[in-house]
Amino acid sequence: MDTLSFEKVEQKVNESYYTLAKIIINGKPFIEIVKDYELPFTDKSDVVELAGSYMSAPAKYLYDMLTYNEKCQTYDDEIPILICRCGAEGCWDLIATVEDKGSVIVWKDIHNPRRSSPTPQRTSFWDYKNFPSFCFDKQQYNYAIEELGKFF
Repeated sequence: MDTLSFEKVEQKVNESYYTLAKIIINGKPFIEIVKDYELPFTDKSDVVELAGSYMSAPAKYLYDMLTYNEKCQTYDDEIPILICRCGAEGCWDLIATVEDKGSVIVWKDIHNPRRSSPTPQRTSFWDYKNFPSFCFDKQQYNYAIEELGKFF
C-alpha cells in the first residue's frame, strides 16, 4: 500500500501569495516522482527543464477537488493533482482519475493531456501508459485529506 501526505508551502505566484499543498507519496515529493518518469522523454525534444515542471496546487483547490466539493471545469471527472507553474487551471496540468474501491483509494491514469498525445505540430509525445498507479489505504488517505484541510 502506498502512503499519502501533504506539506504546506507558502509560495508567490503572479504577485500573490498562496498556500500550496505539496504532495508526498511514500515519503517522496510527488513532483520528483513525475520528473523521474518524464525525464527520458525530454531526450527526444531537448527540453530537459520541462520534466516535472509543475507546481503544487493551492491547498484549498486540491482539497476541494479530492473531496469532490468542486468539480474541475476543464477535465470532467479527472482531477488536476499538479498544476502548471503559471497557476491557471487547464494549462499544463498533471491529471489523474481518483477511484474509490471501498477500503482502497486509487490514483490512476496519471498524465499530462497536452503532452500525452501526438498532434500535427508535434509528432513525439510523452507516453504515460507506464506511469504507476498509487493505491492508498482509505483510512490513511482520509487522514491525509483531513490534515490537508487544516492548511487553509
